[in-house]
Amino acid sequence: MEMGGAPVSVSCAYKSNEKDSAAGSLVSCTREYREPGRQTGTKQYAHLCFSNNLFYGEHIRARLVDEGLLWLELDAGNDFIPSDFWLLLK
Repeated sequence: MEMGGAPVSVSCAYKSNEKDSAAGSLVSCTREYREPGRQTGTKQYAHLCFSNNLFYGEHIRARLVDEGLLWLELDAGNDFIPSDFWLLLK
């Protein structure tokens, strides 16, 4: 997705564990944001709970929807992504 000319991407990985089940399993996600003329900003979120198409962690809320992934960072760590700005990533 592009936001004002700055590409945003999110990748997630499932943390397999014998104790994990489909509901409540842990995932980690990485968000990359590339503002033109600046270095790529990367932020990692580990130990996210995933259940019923929802991702939940200390500073992240996300939901899988038919159109993609709704993504909200409560503390993005940069001035370009406000803490009340939902992204729809396709």
